[in-house]
Amino acid sequence: AGLDHLSNEKAAQEKIVKQLQHQLNEVQSKADEANRTLNDLDAAKKKLSIENSDLLRQLEEAESQVSQLSKIKVSLTTQLEDTKRLADEEARERATLLGKFRNLEHDLDNIREQVEEEA
Repeated sequence: AGLDHLSNEKAAQEKIVKQLQHQLNEVQSKADEANRTLNDLDAAKKKLSIENSDLLRQLEEAESQVSQLSKIKVSLTTQLEDTKRLADEEARERATLLGKFRNLEHDLDNIREQVEEEA
């Protein structure tokens, strides 16, 4: 009876050891998977960090180009306004000169008529 009791107790203990060993293996497997996932996430984080740095550099370059283009636009707008103003002034001067020329032509025609009448 005592031997059967020890035998049953030994079997129960062995069963518990097997269960604990199985649980330990499962926990170890889950820990390994968690470490792989952590490594994958760390690699992804590094990749995203590099991409972010590259995008920030591109953004800075684009902002610099926008700034340069804005300055060029201001300069060209000023040049265009100056050119329009000069063109307007030249058009007014041309109109004035054309008016004076026509007056002189008229005066010349009158003088020719007077000379012809006197001759």
